[in-house]
Amino acid sequence: SQSFAQVNRELVAALLDLDVPVVPVDTGAHHFPPEDPAGRRVTAAMASGGSGAPDLTVRCAWPPRFHRPASGKLALVVPWEFGAVPASWIRAADRNVDEIWAISDSVRAAWLRGGLDPERIVTVPLGVRTDLFHPEAPAVPLLTEKSFRFLWIGGATPRKGIDILLTAYERAFTAEDDVCLVLKDVSLYGGQVTGAVAKFRGRPGAPEILHLASDVPPGAMPSLY
Repeated sequence: SQSFAQVNRELVAALLDLDVPVVPVDTGAHHFPPEDPAGRRVTAAMASGGSGAPDLTVRCAWPPRFHRPASGKLALVVPWEFGAVPASWIRAADRNVDEIWAISDSVRAAWLRGGLDPERIVTVPLGVRTDLFHPEAPAVPLLTEKSFRFLWIGGATPRKGIDILLTAYERAFTAEDDVCLVLKDVSLYGGQVTGAVAKFRGRPGAPEILHLASDVPPGAMPSLY
């Protein structure tokens, strides 16, 4: 249910739509919900296997895995949000990776600040399922009576600046304002900001905050947006 896995499933499905021969590599348990059509296609592609050694392995995983495949070239998809990519990653990429696929110019800049050769970084933006993400998607009910909602989605870790967000929100608003900050956290990180959210709520006059720490089923994220 995490973002990397969802991106991988959608990439496989899109490549199959283009008749690109692709074989998903199983890196662990893959129990896809039955309502996830991309998951069903990944399972079928795994079962069908493939012939011959791959020309290219595209690896998008967390934490990043830098080991070389048995054959062919290796492209790594590793987002990074803060400052420069760690030096250990740069050394591993120098040794084992043919290309880094950056999902944005910001991620590309982080790899450049880390010291990776710019010729080995390619910006490959993520796609979007416009059949799912559109303004007519049914809205998910939220436990708030405030009419203006701010939405933040991601792993609520210090690296992503969640402390800056909470500080700015508290400076800008009070409990009297018609606003609610909705934090859609990722269960993978074990609720690292649960204490910070509780402390925030305990301050007199603090603006409203709604912390969603559980995973959502496939197809539910558009309704949250």
